[in-house]
Amino acid sequence: MEGISGDAETTPRATKRRLVHDDVRVDLPERFPLTPSLRSDTSSELESHQSGRLSPTKQLAALEDREDPIVYYDFATTKASVPDDVERLRMDIQSLSDGVGILGYTVGRPWRMAISKKTASIDPKALASEALPRRVVDYAIVLVPDDMISRAWKKLLPLPGAGIKSWNHTTTDDLRSSPITSSIETKAPNKSWTDGKAQIAIWTSALHRRLSMLQNPGQDHLKIPAMPLLIAQGHDWHLLIVSRRAHSDDESGPGTIIWQKIDVGSTRNCFDAFKLLAVLHVIADWAFTVWRPWFRELIGWMVP
Repeated sequence: MEGISGDAETTPRATKRRLVHDDVRVDLPERFPLTPSLRSDTSSELESHQSGRLSPTKQLAALEDREDPIVYYDFATTKASVPDDVERLRMDIQSLSDGVGILGYTVGRPWRMAISKKTASIDPKALASEALPRRVVDYAIVLVPDDMISRAWKKLLPLPGAGIKSWNHTTTDDLRSSPITSSIETKAPNKSWTDGKAQIAIWTSALHRRLSMLQNPGQDHLKIPAMPLLIAQGHDWHLLIVSRRAHSDDESGPGTIIWQKIDVGSTRNCFDAFKLLAVLHVIADWAFTVWRPWFRELIGWMVP
């Protein structure tokens, strides 16, 4: 297959390129990996996969025990009520992941992606739970700043504890001025699925904290839209959806629910790869039609 070389169980080193979509950018490697590397030879990769002081299972338990808990619910077994925005996103993706309409699938708008590998860590550390390791993710889907977001950027104050500006919970250069809409974590086939769950939960928790800092000081409650997340383990890709309960909602429920999981395709064969590509297009479309208007409203007070 063109653009893929080497051992099928090794991630090729990415050379950087950028193909910019008008409104949404996906940060991915130029040579799209068949599977994550079995080797971690950089400090950021080591941080990404080390468990820290607690095992992944205990990290998940610690997240559940917080005053503002994060819990995982399984779509197939939970008796909890699924929020409307979560259900809409799940239905849009489920049919494609089942292979329905894949052969006749067309993109609704002319997508042009920005492509470059970027591993991002939580910064400043205060945005992450102190008792848990500061985790990283491998890829990000972000908004390309429009005129309104660019004007608000000029008014944005430096991120407390970091000393520089960032819309996000990371100060990685290419991501500071481009709001993150979704994240992708990759795990090698021999890595624990539970480790990926703890990692994406810690990362998402820090993002929610950062978003809450961007709201109008006079605003009481922040309602964050349901957000898709992806974990690629070996060849196989899985979708999770995060829903955040506003403080005005039922206080008896968890603060954040991560709904798991929808198997959305793989790089094992062309048909599964088509499914994955279609799902990535749905997520990019969601970023443009749902997340972008919501984020513009969130920061609108900065540019009245």
